[in-house]
Amino acid sequence: DPRTPALLLVEDDGVLVAHDVRDGRELWRGRTGRAGEAGTGPTDPGAPLVQVEHRLVLATQGRLEVVDVRDGTSLWVAEGLDVTTGAAVTDGRSVVV
Repeated sequence: DPRTPALLLVEDDGVLVAHDVRDGRELWRGRTGRAGEAGTGPTDPGAPLVQVEHRLVLATQGRLEVVDVRDGTSLWVAEGLDVTTGAAVTDGRSVVV
């Protein structure tokens, strides 16, 4: 999909920031991930695991989130999982964490 940019993702104080790798411009920023303990700490935006088309899979301890790389919108969240930050694989349709 030509509308899906190539991204450079950076965490900036709990905010996930996406830059277009072609020119460095900021495309979006968003607080994804979970809040710190009791909601008082910084947000963990989640470690990017894999991108499939315009969807980016992020992981934190026990949580997966998928965001739209075009605008940073959270598409879905699953919590209470036995996942950690690490590796994921994809065939372009399915993702295995």
